[in-house]
Amino acid sequence: MMIMRIISGRGELGETSCHLDSSDDNYEVSIAMSKSIVLIIAHEGYYENELYIPLEVFRDRGYETYVASTRTGIATGMMGGCHQPDGALPHVEIDDKDAIVLIGGQGASEHLWENEELHHLLQRSVAERKLVAAICGSPVALVRAGILTGQKATVYPELADELRKENVEFIDAPVVISGRFVTGRDAASSRDYAETICGLLEG
Repeated sequence: MMIMRIISGRGELGETSCHLDSSDDNYEVSIAMSKSIVLIIAHEGYYENELYIPLEVFRDRGYETYVASTRTGIATGMMGGCHQPDGALPHVEIDDKDAIVLIGGQGASEHLWENEELHHLLQRSVAERKLVAAICGSPVALVRAGILTGQKATVYPELADELRKENVEFIDAPVVISGRFVTGRDAASSRDYAETICGLLEG
C-alpha cells in the first residue's frame, strides 16, 4: 500500500561558514546512537541550509552521519560555505546505513542528476528497502535513476516537469512521503524534511 503524506514547512537560516570537521562533536546527543545516515552533496554548489540543518537534526537525535561528495576534497556551497566530506561516492558503504539523503542546490543538476555511481547507490538502496530522501533539485536524481516512477513527490517548483514526464506525480508541498521515499521542496523545508526522515526511521 502506498502511503503519501504532506508536511507543512517553515523557513530557517542555516550556516555559511566552512565546516572542515564533518564529525563535529559539538552536538548534544539526546538518545543513544541507533541510526546511520549517508548524506550526499555535490562537490560544487550544494545548498548550505539543506545540509547543515538536517545534520543538526540528525546529530541531536544521536544518529551517526556520513557526508559523501561527488569528488574528494573540500566541497563548496552556493552561499560561500564549504564542507569537508567524510568521503566520496565511489567509497560509500551502505550495508549498515538506514537512509540515503540527497542534498540540493545549484550543483545538483550538474553533479547528481546524471551521476551513474549515485544511480547505482540509489538503486541498491531501494532494493534493500532503505529510506531514500531528496530535497530541492536533487529529487530529479531519483527520477534519472529510475526509482521514482509511479510515486508522488515534491521538488523545486521550476523542476516539476522533470518529475511529470517520468510518470511521477508532482505535489506542491514542503515535504511529501510516498512509500519509502521522502522529498522536500526547497531550503525552507529543510528542518521539516529532516524531522520527517527521523519520524519514519523511528516509527
